[in-house]
Amino acid sequence: MQSHDIDVSFKARYFYKSAEGTCKHKICLLHGYGQLAETFVHEFEGLAKEFIDLVLPEGLSRFYIRRGRGEVGASWMTKEARHVDIENAMNYLSQVYQKAQLSANDYLLGFSQGAEMASRMFLKHDFKVLVLWGGKLADECFESSNLEILKNKKIYFVQGNSDHIFSNENAEQLERKCRESGLVLKVIKFEGGHEVKKEVVTELFDLIKKG
Repeated sequence: MQSHDIDVSFKARYFYKSAEGTCKHKICLLHGYGQLAETFVHEFEGLAKEFIDLVLPEGLSRFYIRRGRGEVGASWMTKEARHVDIENAMNYLSQVYQKAQLSANDYLLGFSQGAEMASRMFLKHDFKVLVLWGGKLADECFESSNLEILKNKKIYFVQGNSDHIFSNENAEQLERKCRESGLVLKVIKFEGGHEVKKEVVTELFDLIKKG
């Protein structure tokens, strides 16, 4: 049996939360596996008080998390037809970049599964800073042509010290691979697991503002 790809047109949503004052920057936030953009925003809402608009794309594949009923989550990709999911997601994220009027003055953060998608978006579009939170750079980031792009970019890595999903071993592998490839990661570790904490978000952006 042969598999065939076809092009289809469909609607996809993203969310936008305006800052409480005159906007100085925007941050594009990519959620993790099984999350939705509308709930992922909660830990970042304090940034809106810092004059930062929040842009929240959502994974294109939504599903019921608990055996077909109740809570809904979304995914960026699975191992099945992975290259197609990535291509579709990247086309969608490019449209979000344009529609939300993101620019090289803005920030990009990916949590968990969203970290790899954020790194792909970072390669394709101009942002001021990339933040990987509980996740890694996509494998293609380490291709020679892409490394040249990333070597002059600011990349932060945030991880809980008891993260059971993206473990300390995973973190060490990422840091070592970046070091061997000539990439500089600014690392922030915190007490906690595979989660986003408001106080760590504040600490992170205090560091980013200092450069």
